[in-house]
Formats: sequence, C-alpha cells, structure tokens
Amino acid sequence: MAQMVKPAVAYLLVSSKLPMFRGRNNGVTYLALLVFVAMVGVGLSAVGSTTSFQSKRVKEEQLLFVGGEFRRALERYYLESAAGAQRYPGSLDELLEDNRFAVPMRHLRRIYADPFSGQTDWELILINDVQIVGVASKAQGVPIRQKGFNPENEGFEDALCYCNWQFKYLPQLDGEEQRQSHTAN
Repeated sequence: MAQMVKPAVAYLLVSSKLPMFRGRNNGVTYLALLVFVAMVGVGLSAVGSTTSFQSKRVKEEQLLFVGGEFRRALERYYLESAAGAQRYPGSLDELLEDNRFAVPMRHLRRIYADPFSGQTDWELILINDVQIVGVASKAQGVPIRQKGFNPENEGFEDALCYCNWQFKYLPQLDGEEQRQSHTAN
C-alpha cells in the first residue's frame, strides 16, 4: 500500500523544490508590495488634498452668501427705523424679530452658522460699543479667493484671513462714527 502523504505536506515538499518559491525571491515580492502601498498612499493623499481644497472653496462661497444675508438684514433694520432716528440692532436676535413696530418684522430668517466653525459665534462689529453694524467670521485661515469680488465685497481682496472679511452696512457715516466702529469679541 502506497504511503499517503497529506496534501499540505505534499505542497511544502513540491514548493521547496520549485525555483519561484525559494527564499531569495520573497524579498523582491515584499519590496514590490511596499512600493505599491506607497504609491497608493501618495494617490490617496493627492485626492485628500484636492477634496480639502474643494471643501474650503465651498465654505468660502457659503461665508460670502451668509455674510451678505447679514449685511442686507442690517441694512433693512437700519432703513426701517423712523426717519431721523435710524439705528442699528443691539443684538443679532433683533434681526429675527424687530419689535419696534406694532407688527414685528423679520429681517433675517435665522442666525446663520459660520461655515468654518459650524457655530453662530460671529465676531460682532460694533459702533458706539452697543450697535451692531456688521459681522465677521472668527476663522483664521488664509482665503483661497483673493480677487474678483462683487462691489459690496471689494474690501476683501488680498485679505490675510477670513476674519478680515467684514460684512457690514455703513451708510454715509461721518468721520467720528467711522473711527468709533470696531470689532467686539
């Protein structure tokens, strides 16, 4: 009776005699695998940075839209004031419900979140330390977009950070009021 060899043992006996299974070639395979993994890593990193760039560009566009909404709401609030007694709101909540009239007015649907922080923690730009004339993001990143803004945002060109994009409504203020306008923390 022929001696039966288990299949696993037979494989080892045969594979050790074949040249492609000798130990000195296994290092080349390992090296090729390492090169392949490195190339995949570089490719994924390029995709990741492109995705990050696109995400930042989308957030910039959202910031321009939201900031414009705040600017228009501040303008409506100011212009809806009684003639000669025009003023700005003391809080952003006054833009949601303006109770200066018999029928409350809504200048803004909601307090929008800053696209970069996801929070409603806007930097308030105040005049006379109490009236809000604008908002700005607290984001410190350098904007991708440096040129080609609408006329209402032309001051944003060559900004060093998003915090320099100030969305404010300032009609014809005299020099003293301009000097008193500052950013609140």
